[in-house]
Formats: sequence, structure tokens, C-alpha cells
Amino acid sequence: MSSVKDIVSSVFKRYEGEYLTPERIRNECSILSKATDEDNPGDPGRTARDFFNDGFVQRDASSNYCYDSSKISDSLIKEFSQFENLYNRLPKDFNPTAVLKIPLGNVPEDNCIDYLASELKKYKEKYKSYGIHYFGIKYSKAIVDKNINISEIVQKANESDNWKDELRKMIKIYNIAASRSEVDYESDNKINVLESEQSPAPKATKPAEPYEQIVFYGVPGSGKSYKIDNEKTDGASDYQKQKVVFHPDYTNSDFIGQIIPKMKETGEGENKKSVIEYSFKPGPFTTILRRALRDKKHQYYLLIEEINRGNAAAIFGDLFQLLDRDDDGWSCSPVNNDDINFYIASEYEFWEDKYSDSHPYSAERVNHPDGTEPFSRNTGIMLPPNLSIYATMNTNDQNVFTLDNAFNRRFLSEYIPNKEDSKNKAHCNQFNLKIGETGIYWGNFRNLINKEIIGSGFINAEDKQLGLFFIKKSRDFDGITAKDFSDKVLKYLWHDVFKRDKNIFKGSVEIKSFEDLIDNFNGKDAFGNCFDADFVAKLKEGNNPLSYQPKQAE
Repeated sequence: MSSVKDIVSSVFKRYEGEYLTPERIRNECSILSKATDEDNPGDPGRTARDFFNDGFVQRDASSNYCYDSSKISDSLIKEFSQFENLYNRLPKDFNPTAVLKIPLGNVPEDNCIDYLASELKKYKEKYKSYGIHYFGIKYSKAIVDKNINISEIVQKANESDNWKDELRKMIKIYNIAASRSEVDYESDNKINVLESEQSPAPKATKPAEPYEQIVFYGVPGSGKSYKIDNEKTDGASDYQKQKVVFHPDYTNSDFIGQIIPKMKETGEGENKKSVIEYSFKPGPFTTILRRALRDKKHQYYLLIEEINRGNAAAIFGDLFQLLDRDDDGWSCSPVNNDDINFYIASEYEFWEDKYSDSHPYSAERVNHPDGTEPFSRNTGIMLPPNLSIYATMNTNDQNVFTLDNAFNRRFLSEYIPNKEDSKNKAHCNQFNLKIGETGIYWGNFRNLINKEIIGSGFINAEDKQLGLFFIKKSRDFDGITAKDFSDKVLKYLWHDVFKRDKNIFKGSVEIKSFEDLIDNFNGKDAFGNCFDADFVAKLKEGNNPLSYQPKQAE
């Protein structure tokens, strides 16, 4: 049985040169202990402190620990190394904190015991004592899914009982990774993994559904993003969503991706050195497209906030034509882009150490309407049916780009009404937020000020209204503080809505400037100080909360 020193030192050696928090050390130790079927007899945090006191590791000002052999004497390195032994018992490249990549073994339905025993013999001949580990990683899922008896495999292969224990450990590693949704199935037998029931996408939760392309528009705070997050993408994990905010400086390269320098380590030992290579770093569009094309069983979402605050035509560029979709949900016309093509077909993602633009072309998992034709270097890029695009747009944004008719024709437009819904609990909670010490409900003020805006005769007055979610609950206060109300609501009303006619601000205190307005908006009579007497009288008269009325079951 390994000691806590063995476990902690294994973690330090695995992450040499990286500062680890005490919590990270405890979590890594727990994962490693379970993966190797070892107990954890002690406190990893205390052991890390002991290692620091003994000179084995360094510690920074935030009490994070780091093992760096280049800064430790040879005698201490030798002493420290006697503790490290656990990672040597795992297959090469196994990382208990990353996605566990498992080559999907093709096991026949008939005579599967004979087949697996034969495979085990081959792995022993090729990899010697490590053969059982590589065999276990490859066939763990098949053994678990088919409920195959481990003892029968080992006995059929004429191997010792020790191999049963080692195979059980490999299956345990697989079970731990699968329970945490961290298994990424790969194929070394040219299996069509997309069609396999054994290939769920890592971290994806919401199944595929008919695609949508919708721009939600309305006044600021009307609940456009709320509708996307709580209705349209409800049930989807963060892995299935990619959010981007358009703005005047946002470019096509930001959206799609670009070539950037990347440091990589090459060689080993004395020949180890850092080199710079230039690789394609994907943008949000390419990232979510890759996930959707490699997992047709789940729905993925590209979410564009403030689509009209950037030059959408320039940001999309030639990818604009992908927005035309056929009845099945695929883009009608493909776009050729080598960088996107190579990245989608890559076995690795940009953030993995092994990724480079010179990677082997591995496209077995790419889903594409070509049918039986494989995804190749000449295959055009298309949006799949399991990728939806949702965007938001404020109707009163100033100094922004307009969406031309070509874009509008390719998106459905859905107006978000600027009114509260008593059947929506979140709406009721937002409506009933009280403003400072005044006792006035935010929803009551919003509705009354919106009537003033509509009746003011301003140009585009309807677009100037306040949405229900224009302001949120203040931090550490059960409502909206007077300061937050001043900085967000009063500022908007003073500078944007009533900038040419400020009669609404003729309260009991003379208001000549915005500074006067925010200085006097305080206390129980904040509205009386700053707003017209008739407005304040109506505000108090109609100051009633919104009662939640849940939908009745049909």
C-alpha cells in the first residue's frame, strides 16, 4: 500500500514546474488514489507543507506549492524520487484530470471471450508487462457494456491471476472517467463512431433538435438574453454553447480564428528545448462548429449578443452564405476554408499539447451530408442541423451598424414584449424589488416612467422604454440601492431619454444638473426630491407588488 507521501509526490512530479493550490493537491490525490485502487492514509495538505519544510518543493506568497527539479539539489531530488511510484503503474499519457481518450475496440458479438483472449496475448507480446494496461484501456468499455467475465479472459489467455487485478484497475479508471463524463472515444479500427451508440459527446446533455436561426430584439432589459438562456438553451451544458459579443472592433479573425505563435517543448532530457510554431487558434464560430460536426446526437448553440453593435457582414465574411439552410438543416452551399477544415478533422484540440497544424488528418468522427464520402481536405464547411444560432439586438442602440436585408432574410426575428408576466416567477421577483428606502417597487416605477416616455412625443420613444431587467438586484442588498438606481436608471433617463425636456425632474429640490439629481436621490422621499409631484403621486398610488400566479396544469 502506498503512503500519502507516495501519492503527493506523484502529483508534484506530474505537474513539475506548476504551482498547485492545496485544494488542487487534495483533489489530484483523491483522483489518483481511486484510479490506482489505493487508500489515502493521511492529509495531502499537511504532507505538502512537510515537503516544503524539508526543501523538496517551493511555496509562493499565496501558499501554492511547486516541485521544480532544476531548483533542488541532486541529493534532495534522489530522496524525493523514492516516494514517487504511482504514475509508473498507469498507462503512458494517462492524465486523471483530463479527458480520458479511449480507442474503441471492435469486439464481435460471437466468441468475444476467445477474441479478447487473443487480443490480450498480442498486447503482451508487443508491450510485455504493460500489455494488460493498454489492453484494458482499449477494451474496458466493451467489457463493461457486454458484462464480460474478466477471469475468463485471463484464464483463456493462460495468464496469471495478477493480470486480473491489473485489468480490474484499468476498468475502474474507465468507470471513474465515464462517471465524470470525461471519456472521449477514438477509433483505431476505422469504426464510424458517429453512428455508434457507444459515442456520447463529452459533457453534452441536451439532445439534437430542429435548428433555429433567430434574432431576438426589444428594448434594453426586456429579457432577450433571459429567453435564450432559460428557454431556448434550457437543459444544455456550457459545453454545448459558445457565446460571443459583437462590437465595432470585432473582426472576422476574432470570430473564425487566426494563426498565432505557440510555444512547444521538443526533445527529452538534455535535448529538451522550447520552440515556436504557428498554429491556427479557433474562434468561437469554429469551436462550436467542430463540436456540432463531431457529435450529431446533441444540439449546439452559437449565441451572439448585440449582433448590431459590430459589422456583422464583415465579421461573417464569406461564411455568410452558410446561413442559407435546406429543409434538413444543412447549409445549402459549402465554403472552403483550409484552417477550419483541418481543425475540425484534427484528432486534438488547439489547447492540447499534441495539437499542431501538421497533425495527422483524422476525420472519422466528422458528421457531414456527403453521406458515405469521407470528410477530406477538399470538403467544404457547412452548418449542420444540430447547430442553432441565436442573437440579440437592442432596438434603441446608438451609433451601431444596421443589419441589411440579406442578413434579416436569413434569420427569423422575434420581438420580446416589454411587459411582465405574473406566471413567471423570475418576472415577479424582479418586479417586486424595492428601490432604496423609498418602498417603491421597481416594476411600478418602470411601468409609470414608460408611460411618460411613450406620451412624451419623442422620436422613437417606444425604443427608449425601460425593460423589466434593465437593472438587477444590488449586491448585498435585498432590492436596488439608491446608488445603483442613480448610476444606471437615472443616468439613462437624464442623458438619453429626457435630455431635451427635463420637466419630469422638477421635484421638491431644485435640480439643475445630473450631479444635483444623484445627490438628492436618497432617503425615504428620494422620488419626491427629484421627480415631478404629479408623477410621484401616481407612483405612490399605484405602488402594488406583482403576485405570482403559477400556470395551471392542463
